[in-house]
Amino acid sequence: MRKPTLRQIQALIDAEAAHPTPRERPWATAVSYSPARDEIRLVLDSGSAIIMPRKAILELRGVPKSHLRELRLIGDGHALALDTDDVHIYVPGLVRDMTGYGAKALHPRQVARARRVSRESSKRRRAPRPR
Repeated sequence: MRKPTLRQIQALIDAEAAHPTPRERPWATAVSYSPARDEIRLVLDSGSAIIMPRKAILELRGVPKSHLRELRLIGDGHALALDTDDVHIYVPGLVRDMTGYGAKALHPRQVARARRVSRESSKRRRAPRPR
């Protein structure tokens, strides 16, 4: 079997970069606001929908409800925009924050070690200092 040339490798890398998979980049196809429930509904290109309370989205907490009817998608669905309040929210970041999708998973040993270190440091803080 022949090794691929540098040109072939670069062509593969360029092709992958030009077409990110939905798992890497969850783009949105639609967004809507329900004033009765005070919720944002985001439909992703995978067909999934995420319904989020407005107050769970930091950038939209202080925005008046009447302005949220103007919430729209920009680009290829990679961001939400609310021009009246100069708010722009990156969709993959929002999905990660709301669902944990794309967040780095910790190995159970890492979680156990972090808990142990936390317990040990809190015990040290509580112990009286020798004089």
